[in-house]
Amino acid sequence: MMIIDWVNSLDIPSCTLADDLQDLKSGCVVADIVSWIYDIDLPNIQHDISSRDDAITNWCIILEILIDLIPDDLLARPEEFLDDNDALLRLIEYFTTIKKDNKGRKTIKTIQKDIRNTTPPKEIKENIPVQQIPPKAIGDTPNKKPEQIRYEPRPVPEILKETLIDWLEDLHVVRKDQNVISFIPSICRTGVMLCDLVNRLEGRTEIIKGIERNPKNRTQALANINKVLEYLRTFPKINSRYLWSAKEIIEGDEYVIWGLLDDIKGLFTIAPKAKPPPVPVVNISNQNISLPIANSQEKIKMPKPIIKETCKSMRSYSSSMKKFSNKSSTIITPRVSRPPSARSIKSEIPKSSFKITGEMKKMVLNWIQALGIEYEPCSNMNNDILRNGLLVCELMRLVEGESIRINPNPKSSQAIYENFYSAVMLFRNRHPEVQSSPINTPECMVESPDIVYAFLYALMTAYPYAAPLEYLPCTLPYGAVGIRRLEIVVVNWVESLNLLQPAPQYFSELVPELKKGVLLCVLTSKITMVRIYNIIPDPKTEQSAINNIRKGLEVLKKLPRMSQKYTWSEKDIYKGNYCFLLGLLEDIMRWADGLPPRKNGPDYHKDGPYLRPNPPPENKIPKNHEETFNTTFGSSNSPKHSEKIDPIIEENEELDEYSQWLYSIGADFPRSLTFRDEHIPEFTTGVLISNIVSHLERVKIPGIEKEPRSRASAIQNINKALVVLKKNPGFPKELHTIAEEIFLGNGTVIRRLMKELMNLYKAKPVNRFSKK
Repeated sequence: MMIIDWVNSLDIPSCTLADDLQDLKSGCVVADIVSWIYDIDLPNIQHDISSRDDAITNWCIILEILIDLIPDDLLARPEEFLDDNDALLRLIEYFTTIKKDNKGRKTIKTIQKDIRNTTPPKEIKENIPVQQIPPKAIGDTPNKKPEQIRYEPRPVPEILKETLIDWLEDLHVVRKDQNVISFIPSICRTGVMLCDLVNRLEGRTEIIKGIERNPKNRTQALANINKVLEYLRTFPKINSRYLWSAKEIIEGDEYVIWGLLDDIKGLFTIAPKAKPPPVPVVNISNQNISLPIANSQEKIKMPKPIIKETCKSMRSYSSSMKKFSNKSSTIITPRVSRPPSARSIKSEIPKSSFKITGEMKKMVLNWIQALGIEYEPCSNMNNDILRNGLLVCELMRLVEGESIRINPNPKSSQAIYENFYSAVMLFRNRHPEVQSSPINTPECMVESPDIVYAFLYALMTAYPYAAPLEYLPCTLPYGAVGIRRLEIVVVNWVESLNLLQPAPQYFSELVPELKKGVLLCVLTSKITMVRIYNIIPDPKTEQSAINNIRKGLEVLKKLPRMSQKYTWSEKDIYKGNYCFLLGLLEDIMRWADGLPPRKNGPDYHKDGPYLRPNPPPENKIPKNHEETFNTTFGSSNSPKHSEKIDPIIEENEELDEYSQWLYSIGADFPRSLTFRDEHIPEFTTGVLISNIVSHLERVKIPGIEKEPRSRASAIQNINKALVVLKKNPGFPKELHTIAEEIFLGNGTVIRRLMKELMNLYKAKPVNRFSKK
């Protein structure tokens, strides 16, 4: 088809895998084409299609964009693009006539804005209600100085200054000093402290970048101030009275500087609500150590650390900054803001009220190991990653997905303290509702390994669904420990089937074989006893591997009682998606053990990982079923297979009468076929019944599709065989319309058909299976 050839010719990865219109109905490929032609980003497109509703959702998103871009006669309901090939074909044909215009990528928001700004005709404009324009998002606020209001700086009360100093102390931006209030205006003139303050509040590394730490003149200092003011202007809720007062700040106007600090504090501090609900407590142990969690949005004030040394100046800023004139002059500026010293700020550890059990430590270590982090205790504190803070930093990086600035080779207590400090500050910024306590205080963590274990235990409780790095982003809600346990069960199950040599030891060993599609087909053929033909044992291209994967999934899709969440995406399997592969093997294992299917939806994994608590039924998988790759993937017409049939058949004394009859007349059929089951999937493609009828009538049935890829193609194969049978006057009329039942693999109907064929063609089976 020329349309499919055009789709394949596009420089889009998803388009190269489209074989027919059926591959376009999910909407994924069409969305990529629309995005490519119109340079528009389409968000929320689902590439992992597991149901018809997912495909309809994709088409809703596509049509919302196309409604203003294509003629109305090409538009239709989302369902029509799934059911009507002509509607889909007309849309793709229209795309082939569009000449791509590379004018830069647009977003949906831009398209909607263009449509909103289009002026309608006067006669229509009067009937259109005025739409309320939504508030602008962060980053859309223009950096234009408001002209309607001019704020006059007002004196700041001393009590407010003291409150702001306490706030800056809690953030570890300044240290307590009797003259600190007088230092603030002069220090803020360079803009460095303001930038550090905003970076600390945001909890991210250098959200305001390119700061000149040692400004040599007024221009460099003004650049620092403008950077922090421009960033603050992106917040709609901040008081804008001093957001254009860079000149007053560099002049050292204390009214403006104190007022701006108060505005920043108000922006990042959430006011408490009236009558907050009771605070639940997550117990760390049976003792008094607990991690209180506030459900309300009340801003919890952290307790001040106990200071044992008197600080003589600002934490990292010079206290003797010189005022400078409006002319270019040298500005003395502080060093980069760093965490407070571990020696000068320490907290007393209430050891009498603290205790963590050995069982809790064991649980923490198992969790760490499940996340893929190797930990071996070391007597040297500087080399022990649990005691030097590196383990805590790595866990926070893993669960939050954010990098942390660390010292990888801490050689001093100060370096160790800074590692703990980086991790704890990220935790507090992500969980402001958690109260400050010894278990999340860096000073305490440096002093006691048990405190570190308690923090890790609390971290494990706060992130129950944290997954190993190779599973991210994770869709299996089992947690790291549950995932590792499921991996072991799956590997042991695959090993018991004797499919790979040498036997696999880890789940990661199965991933490369599953990506090729070969292992999936061997596994599927083994447990379902359905022979899969024309599989490429060593695929060299992506398309060959996906074809292998598709053949295995086609068999799984037709199995009754088989969960279907992971049987709809060949690409996720080819990409080696750990979550997808583990979930698919879990569902196959559940089917092989006779468990009921899972229902799609948010409760799909509600019953947790399947760890096979009971032994599987003995009769589900044949004990003597030892097909090799060649016998599994070879064609049924191959003479090599015919030569190997007799020993297998002769050893099996329990073949059903229909299989014995087919073998006696020399018909071509899979030797793993059994007519005893309620579901006989070998007949669903229509190829087997066509081969049997061709052999009985000694004619070749034309137009049989050997590998039907759709329901219609399979039923067409079955109907062609039935047409030949209908010409025989002895063929019962009630069997003329059983194509649908044969496609569904209805065992009762198929056995009835075979019974009539045996009677109709008067062929008595040769009893070659009785014992002499």
